[in-house]
Amino acid sequence: MSRSGWASVLAADPGINPNNNGLPGLSVLKEMVGALLTWGLVACVAGLVVSVIIWALGHHGGNYSQATSGKTGVLVACVAGLVVSVIIWALGHHGGNYSQATSGKTGVLVASGGAVLIGGANAIVAFFSALGGGIH
Repeated sequence: MSRSGWASVLAADPGINPNNNGLPGLSVLKEMVGALLTWGLVACVAGLVVSVIIWALGHHGGNYSQATSGKTGVLVACVAGLVVSVIIWALGHHGGNYSQATSGKTGVLVASGGAVLIGGANAIVAFFSALGGGIH
């Protein structure tokens, strides 16, 4: 058989399509995955809160290693929230659940905005400190 003949055999449609009622308990599994995504977002928010507290206490106490660890934790929590939100967006869009897709999009925007603000925090604080220092 020629090369083009093998390619047509390999590229042939096998006639198998995903179906939503082929396995028992598929709806339960979908709800469990949705619940796990919710737990993931809650864990990201909790990590964000704990990291912000560590950052503030480290900065206030002059422990710059602790403050840096807090900053890293905040950034990791934002990136993890971004990843979970992208997964929610993709699952909602793929499953036709447009409310879930919209929630995922909102999470992506919020996490991205948070990451930008955290990344630029030093420049933002320096700007407003210089601006406030100019007031007499």
